[in-house]
Amino acid sequence: MQSPQPTSPKRRFGFHRWLIILVIVISVLAARAFAPIMPHIQLPAEHLAGPIHLPVLGELYLTNTLVAVALVDLVLILMALAVRRRLQRGEQVPGGIVAVVDPALEALRNLVESTAGKWARRIFP
Repeated sequence: MQSPQPTSPKRRFGFHRWLIILVIVISVLAARAFAPIMPHIQLPAEHLAGPIHLPVLGELYLTNTLVAVALVDLVLILMALAVRRRLQRGEQVPGGIVAVVDPALEALRNLVESTAGKWARRIFP
């Protein structure tokens, strides 16, 4: 007598695929129905002086942000002039403020290289 061969259970072909598609569709519909609350963080500039009336621009307020931008611009212009003066003299050895900025840029580049790997040259040219 032959023993009956074990039958394998019927497989539901593609059931998991359709289940995943259903979950994706439900997620998209739920995201449209219930939009997430996005945080909004905004710090207003503090007025230091003003309003100053200018003929073409109108009223202008002197704010803490405007003062900070002016100071940073002044520092960058002074650094550029220092580098230009050294290059005109033909000095190859960095000194002064250039000697301070160069190690800072080198440390920043090393940080980018350790983080980004092979894409570091595109991020930090």
